[in-house]
Amino acid sequence: MVSTKNYNDLVKSTHTEISNRTGISVSHISRIMSGDRIPSVRTLKAICKEYGVEIPELMKYLGL
Repeated sequence: MVSTKNYNDLVKSTHTEISNRTGISVSHISRIMSGDRIPSVRTLKAICKEYGVEIPELMKYLGL
């Protein structure tokens, strides 16, 4: 079960904060969040690992 706190941490994070925590560039995070890019499984896993959320939950948040 995913913690609501973890999900809220992700939702409230800026692109820069996500980038700093995951090592993914700010521009790539921005393109993913705006829907211009579909993230790779590797990128999804990096975000999920850092924020403690599941891939399906992240994909739903991203509208995928």
